[in-house]
Amino acid sequence: MSNSNKTTDKTHKTKHTEKAAQGRRELTKQVNRQLILDAAFTLFCEKGFEATNVRDIIRDSGLSAGTFYNYFQSKEEIFEELKNDLMQDLRVAIRAARLRYNFALDKIVDSFRAFFQVLADRPKLMQFLSRNQSYLRQLRSEGKLDIFLNDLEEDLQKAIDSGRLPPMPVRIISLALFGTIFELVTEFTVNPKFSIEETSRTLANLFYNGFARPVSLLNNLTGTKPSPKSPKKNKKIAP
Repeated sequence: MSNSNKTTDKTHKTKHTEKAAQGRRELTKQVNRQLILDAAFTLFCEKGFEATNVRDIIRDSGLSAGTFYNYFQSKEEIFEELKNDLMQDLRVAIRAARLRYNFALDKIVDSFRAFFQVLADRPKLMQFLSRNQSYLRQLRSEGKLDIFLNDLEEDLQKAIDSGRLPPMPVRIISLALFGTIFELVTEFTVNPKFSIEETSRTLANLFYNGFARPVSLLNNLTGTKPSPKSPKKNKKIAP
């Protein structure tokens, strides 16, 4: 083998080795980051955000303090990332449940039941929300839950446009429903006797009989009447 071929072969091996080493470093970074997030999440579930400190997270992650600070500067930073990840995961699951939406009364019950079941199927999330109640409410004030409100508005508007619901003030109805559901979720996280079935049926009846009533009753309740289209008048031609 000529010297030039040997040099080329050596260069290829060096690049391959460097690429493999870089891949291992990236994998190590991902693993370390996840170890920190997992340790913090467990602690926030068991002790709550306020009672957890950085030393606890470092100890339970099994990493050194120096390694920890390569990824996060505070427990607040971790908490923020966990909140964002949880909201995204929850939204994906709720969107899947939304595919069942139909605005017949029995289907409305099914939709609410599916929504609460998404939470029930995530006991760690429920524990996290239960231990951090004040921060659950903070999500609302920070606008982190607006994505769910917007999704609800979108569903109602589509149902109205397709004729499955009568015309109604979508924003007002969405806020009323959203506020009610938010308080029920808060109750769900702390009340072991919370009944998904009873809550789903009560909510469905509230929506169906309170919001999805005939347009005339709804307009009387809200004080807004749809303006009927005025018939076109033939213009008089001056003689």
